[in-house]
Amino acid sequence: MRASVGSFLPLLILAAGLCLTPVSPAHSDDLSRFEKERGRMMLGIIRKDLDKYYYDESFHGVKLDEVFKEASGKIDQAQSLSRLLGVISLPLLELDDSHTFFIPPERSARFQFGWQMQAIGDRCYVTSVQEGSDAQAKGLKQGDRVISVNDREPVRENLWAITYAHRVLAPRTTLPMVVQSPGEEPRRIEVAAKIQERKRIRRSDSPFDLGDQIREFEDEAYLTRHRFEEVEDGLLIWKMPQFDLTSDEIRNLMRRIRKYHSLVLDLRGDGGGATETLERMAGGFLQDKTKIGDLKSRARMPPIVARQTGDLFEGPVVVLVDSESASAAELFARMMQISGRAKVIGDRTAGAVMMSRRFAHSIGDRSAISFASSITIADIIMPDGKSLEHVGVVPDEVLLPTADDLVAGRDPVLSRAAALCGVTIDPKKAGGYFPFEWER
Repeated sequence: MRASVGSFLPLLILAAGLCLTPVSPAHSDDLSRFEKERGRMMLGIIRKDLDKYYYDESFHGVKLDEVFKEASGKIDQAQSLSRLLGVISLPLLELDDSHTFFIPPERSARFQFGWQMQAIGDRCYVTSVQEGSDAQAKGLKQGDRVISVNDREPVRENLWAITYAHRVLAPRTTLPMVVQSPGEEPRRIEVAAKIQERKRIRRSDSPFDLGDQIREFEDEAYLTRHRFEEVEDGLLIWKMPQFDLTSDEIRNLMRRIRKYHSLVLDLRGDGGGATETLERMAGGFLQDKTKIGDLKSRARMPPIVARQTGDLFEGPVVVLVDSESASAAELFARMMQISGRAKVIGDRTAGAVMMSRRFAHSIGDRSAISFASSITIADIIMPDGKSLEHVGVVPDEVLLPTADDLVAGRDPVLSRAAALCGVTIDPKKAGGYFPFEWER
């Protein structure tokens, strides 16, 4: 299996698309004894993954026998599928590890929420609202501060848990919220998700319409493509959504980049990805074999090092980060920072930096249920002797968009990055370079 330093949050948001076997809708009641026993089997399999692969054999002092026994008992009390999946997830969450979590079976329905929320500083704001969505109809606006979601205040530290609960484990058909637009009083709204039943065909071993699956994969590829903006005076802006490039792709991109005087590498929202991509990316800016981090694991593992794929880019570099920059993106940004190779600006990063593997499983035969676990196999210790887990990268220059900036579509962070490269870009113009894109 391929090890990755992929991010917690994007994995959670995409988790429902990782498995190909359907389960009942989110709020089905009256679970049968068979369904509960199947849940208990899933719990046992996850325990085996943890025992065998988790990097810390002491499990941070967590008493696994107790937490798994408690979860097994709670399965008997579960009255809905959502509650059952929530119970199965609990033992892994006890480890407080960004890369160790339960990936539930796919839903038989697809939930589209029509709005996005992000931590900016210590508060959470609506960063995008889909045109034609119920969220738009209910008056939710870009730039609204989110005061509560289902009676829980979202802050940087718990946003992942809210995302996991309401978009992965138990997608809700409606979600009560309290929001506040700049200069206005808080208001309570209830936003409905768009629910699309996936098409079925009659063969029990192929429950979904193949065309739908292909379109979903195409959508994902489109939304995670790398985007570029060529600006006057030799500046290239590279919007990198994830660390997913091959060695050849990086070599070709670095050949292109070397034609420019300076580079702004936008890692905002970049959840990380493959270790190999991280090493090759670092090798485009740092000397070959420069150490990025040592791996603390059960078995001896080689360190993560920069691996060159051609000549270095030696021009000025500015790296942009935010609260959703995670894992490989954090390691890259921090390495560029401590080496003095780039200036890092934006918001403190996610602090979700571990190396993990995903272990896929299925239970049953003709009506099999597929699920997975993500298990941390190593902590990553950087050259300064520290781990970024739960800490993140503090930018050289902390610069946050305001609520008014979000409303107006301005990007003061990208504008400032360009200025550091000697190029003037109006914040409003900068805000139009890489607009948020929804599924087609």
